[in-house]
Amino acid sequence: MFSTEDKAVEWLESTTWSESPICLHCGGIENIGEYKFKKFTYWYKNRYKSFTIKTGKIMHSSKIGVQMWTSLIDHMVFLANAYLQAAELWKQEADWRWTKYKIQINQGRLKEMANRSHRNSGLLSINKMRKEGKQHSSFNLIDIADKCKNTKHLILNKDCFSFLKTVPDNSIQLIVCDPPYNVSIADWDKHDNYIDWCDAWLKESERVLKPTGNIVIFGGLQYQEEAGSGDLISIVHHMRSASKMKLVNFIVWNYPNGMSAHRFFANRHEGIAWFGKTKKYYFDLDSIRESYDEQTKLIYLKDKRLRSETIEKGRNPTNVWRINRLNGNSKERVGHPTQKPSELIRRIVKSMSSPGSIVLDFFAGSAVTSRVAIEEGRHSVSVDSNKNIFEYFGNHLEQISGDVDYSSFNILLENEELKHPLFKAQ
Repeated sequence: MFSTEDKAVEWLESTTWSESPICLHCGGIENIGEYKFKKFTYWYKNRYKSFTIKTGKIMHSSKIGVQMWTSLIDHMVFLANAYLQAAELWKQEADWRWTKYKIQINQGRLKEMANRSHRNSGLLSINKMRKEGKQHSSFNLIDIADKCKNTKHLILNKDCFSFLKTVPDNSIQLIVCDPPYNVSIADWDKHDNYIDWCDAWLKESERVLKPTGNIVIFGGLQYQEEAGSGDLISIVHHMRSASKMKLVNFIVWNYPNGMSAHRFFANRHEGIAWFGKTKKYYFDLDSIRESYDEQTKLIYLKDKRLRSETIEKGRNPTNVWRINRLNGNSKERVGHPTQKPSELIRRIVKSMSSPGSIVLDFFAGSAVTSRVAIEEGRHSVSVDSNKNIFEYFGNHLEQISGDVDYSSFNILLENEELKHPLFKAQ
């Protein structure tokens, strides 16, 4: 407690009240006998608690009437002492709760879990680094540059397993994987043991990814009976025990357009499981932030708790992505029945790979990944067992953004593999 007015004033001026774990409220004064008591209330764990502080004897003067119970400075002293007393009560209860929690853990009644709240130490350390103009250590493991001036894109009609065996270890930054969903829409989409089949290319993927590398795996969960031998949930469950890669996010791709249904809720999403090879996985949030509208931006800029630089950059798009599917008559269509929108692939490529790095898609389908890689200055390899991949990719080239200089990229086909950066180091 404070013994002098100066110390109380100094403490009050240096305290950041908005960051305190306690909300303190001053009540009225009660006279009990010959003493005065000041009432205080503090908020903790969604409830209010009260206590009182004795402020001194009641004083009367026949000349000036009832004397004020305290000066303004005295009031500040009492307020400071009250705040400290409330803080001490809060700390005692918090310590008691933590002790009880630890006892329950030791007795096996609770399982200790990592804190994923706003007090997460990892999040706090990243926020601190951003304020100091620093970057996550994963950025130090790769070469950050502007868009590569001369990217190379290898398009192959091959089986994914035979190709993956030729890829060097630790050579790929990002794998975009849109495998057959095992829902029997065609012969290539039927697997007696889906997980055993997936396990083969998953192991190869883990081998070829760089330590900073990422893999995203698309999958549909809307079919109850057709995917009897496995689906995306089965893949995630399998990787939890059979792989050292880290599940970073399960992304929900939500689209407003789709078929109706009568025996279940109409499906309007697909899943995307994102795994990093190690804890040093690369992620560039700033490259894919969503801008605030002007009204929201003005409101947030007035909030002194928020950093103006972050508000100007935009918000985190979260793990629910509202992006339209391609309709049958979409101008972006190139002929492949399950073609993904370039906007969807672009968000993945920009955030999970650096300019000039290598992106691999060994279930390439329409080869949209290579189209996006051209536009975003990454090298790419697109492999598919369907020979129509060349026709699809040719249609993509006709739609390439007008901002892209055709002299800034080279297309490589079969027997030209060694010209690609992926194999040059061999």
